[in-house]
Parts: sequence; structure tokens; C-alpha cells
Amino acid sequence: GERITAETEPALKVSIRHVQKGGRDASFGFLEFASHAAAAMAIAAVTGNENGGDVLGDELAKAKLELDLSGTSCYWGTASKAPTRDEGDADERAAKRFKFTPDTRTDCWFCLASPTCEKHMLISVGQGVYLTMPKGPVNDHHALIVPLTHDAADDGKNIGFFANASLAAEAEQVKTTLRKFAKDVLKKDLFIYERAINTKGGLHPHINAIPVEPGLGPKIQARMLSMSSMFNLQEVQDPTIAIRAVLGDEEDWDGGYFYAEVPSAGGAGYKRLLCKLRASEQDNNGRKMQVPLQFGREVLASVLKKPELAHWKACEVAKEKEEQLAQGYREMLEKFEKGSS
Repeated sequence: GERITAETEPALKVSIRHVQKGGRDASFGFLEFASHAAAAMAIAAVTGNENGGDVLGDELAKAKLELDLSGTSCYWGTASKAPTRDEGDADERAAKRFKFTPDTRTDCWFCLASPTCEKHMLISVGQGVYLTMPKGPVNDHHALIVPLTHDAADDGKNIGFFANASLAAEAEQVKTTLRKFAKDVLKKDLFIYERAINTKGGLHPHINAIPVEPGLGPKIQARMLSMSSMFNLQEVQDPTIAIRAVLGDEEDWDGGYFYAEVPSAGGAGYKRLLCKLRASEQDNNGRKMQVPLQFGREVLASVLKKPELAHWKACEVAKEKEEQLAQGYREMLEKFEKGSS
């Protein structure tokens, strides 16, 4: 097909901002992207790290530059001025990722046998999955649904809940309970998403379940679709078809998937959005197709106009507070389940 460029697709546009010191160009500058999602894709591609770092040597070689830029680093910066585009784009830019030092823990955070697992945040444990609060929750009832086993599938080829039918079925039961709890007790809708895409340290699957204000669903869906221009996120139009059937053969999603359930208008039901990735798939710039690590949070941060929600480290609280939140959630959910049985 016809090659897509910044001239034909505004979402790909990048501008350069020079910095001067003492009347001379400084040894650094800024690249300003049309969207946060595009910037996130770029920084991960050229440095191999979502938080930035030294530009990879092979990326410099591919650029075929006249200047020797060995040792060049690329990190997140702040916007030069308030965005002048429409409100949707302005909110998207506001949900910028904060720069944090990469976590040094090497053990899996989600394996209960791991010494780094935050067991004081557990809510409940089922047959194949457990429910816990995350580090740096978006709100007081943000929960994660996590498999007890590290790998969802025995063969390890495909990852995520949909790689294991029994885990997916148990997760559906938990999601149904959390939806009812959100509606009946919290008087809220429930936003759910799963990013089942391998990371450098490997992936222990987990589903985010976040209560949101009633009626917020359509805004979340619109923003999510507008922020996914660099990857193929689409609504699943047929409400009766199983997501596993949409994913298709295993080789069709060997690069993982991003899946979301967004509350419908009025809170009656939800819309399903899915992006499936092949390991060999590339974007329009010839780079590996990817979904930003914090994409679900970034969307919600943009909609709520609270940039700090985009990264869990900006929302981290003291262990004592974590224990209080988990205990409160645990007691409320247990009371609800007893009253519903």
C-alpha cells in the first residue's frame, strides 16, 4: 500500500525544539510528538526502555547520520507550552509519563512464593487466580486479577489469560463479582484491561479492574481509540463472539494482545476492545509493533485530567496505607459476597 508519512498522518508528526545557552546551541534538545502514545513508542524503540536511556547502537546505524551521535541519550521531558490542539489532544498530552528509576527487583512481583510479592495487599485467593491491590493504585478499589502460576499456558508460546481456558473462565467469574460490587456498593462502573505482552523480565499475566464514575465509559473508549494510532486497537463488534475465537490461531497473536472492557453508556454492559500482535509485526516505521506498558493507566489519566495516574510509581503510598486499603477492600468485598450468596 501507499507509504504513510507525517504529511498524510498528523499523528506521526515530530518537531524539534533547540535549546540555546550563551547564544550557542546547547548539547541537548527536544523532540515533540503529536501524541503521548507516539512518543512512548519512539522512546521504547530507540532506547529499549520505556523510561529512556542511551540510544541503541543499531538504531543510530540505521539512521545513517553524518554526525557521530554515539553515547546519545533520550529521556522524557516536559512540554514547552500548553498544547494548542483540541481538548482531546490536550488531555492526551497532559497524561505524560513521569521519569522514574527502573525497579531493581528481579524476582516476579506476582508469584506468591517470591520474596518480593506484596502479600499484605492480597484481597482473596481462588482455585487458579488471586485478587490483590496493585502498587500505586489509581483509586482505593483498584484491583488486579492474577494467576497463581507464573505462565498462563503450559507451552509458554502464548501468554495472557486467554491462553488458558480454565484461568479465563475463573477470571470471568471474578470480573462479574467485581462489576456487581462496583455497581451495588461503590455506585460506580468498572473499567477492565489486560496487557498480555512480554516484557524483558517476562510476564506474569494480570488483569486491571478499576472502578470509575458512572457514565465515564464512552469517554474512556474514545480516548483509548484516539491514543492507539500506532497499533491496531479495534472494538469487537459482535457481542456474542468469544475473545479467544477473535484471537484465532496461536500464531496470529504470538506477540501477545491488549484487551479492554469499557463500560457502555448508562453502565448497562460494556464494550470490548482488542489488539492482537504477531511477534514479527512492525509498525509504519519498520519497528516492532508495541502497546505502551502503562497504556491503560495513561488513557484513564488523560480522561480524568490527572497526569500523575499514568504511572504507578507516582501513586505509590506507604506500606501502612497499603495495608489499610487492602484490609478495607477485603472486608467490604467479603461482606458483599456474603450478602449476595
